Amino acid sequence: MPNFNSITLLGNLTKDPELRATQGGASLCKCGIAVNKTWTVQGERKEKTMFIDFVIWKESGDRFAKMCKKGDPVLINGELELDTWEDRNQNKRQAHKVTVYRWQALKSTEERSPAEQQQRKDAYDEHGDIPF
Repeated sequence: MPNFNSITLLGNLTKDPELRATQGGASLCKCGIAVNKTWTVQGERKEKTMFIDFVIWKESGDRFAKMCKKGDPVLINGELELDTWEDRNQNKRQAHKVTVYRWQALKSTEERSPAEQQQRKDAYDEHGDIPF
């Protein structure tokens, strides 16, 4: 049976994107997204927030780091992965993350300051017209 691993999330960034380079020189952007779920139980509104880390590789991550900041609404699409490691006390740890293949910043031009608008324009000019 074929397998399919795809996840799409719409939410707000929990922190400013963090851009790093691997030992091999590839750029890696790390960030987090908060996704809210709301529902009603017997007339009472309930809300739950899920916090999910994600990474974006290479030029797409470079553009993301230049164009987005904490609090910005974004749409991301990618693959769900499970990281495993041992902490300082030799305990085995696990955490899910998303490796993003496509993304879209959702903050409108009117909501951006003139400096943010110029930064977004510079990111497009440097890397092309499509931010994914």
